[in-house]
Amino acid sequence: MTRQVQFPCSTKSVGMHLIALSGEEEEVVYRKMRSAALKNCDEILQEFAKCTRTKTFSVMYACNGQTIKLNKCLSSFSSEKVRDGFRGEVKEAKAKRYAELNFI
Repeated sequence: MTRQVQFPCSTKSVGMHLIALSGEEEEVVYRKMRSAALKNCDEILQEFAKCTRTKTFSVMYACNGQTIKLNKCLSSFSSEKVRDGFRGEVKEAKAKRYAELNFI
């Protein structure tokens, strides 16, 4: 009897087959996640950018509140849970391609 092994985060079981993401695909996942985070935090990002336009060396102190808000927002959309969701999308697309090519 064959036992199915599943690895968290970087692989997905498809039937009795295992789908792993390549480095390139992990980069695609990262870019999608980053883009979604920036899109969701756009309002806070614009507020931060507006604060920094008129500052030079004092930006660290003058825009501290906006920096904290921006970091919290970006962190909430850049967690491992969110990344795993994007990984799932890429894995499903890869599994579909494999199925079409009769690899699975």
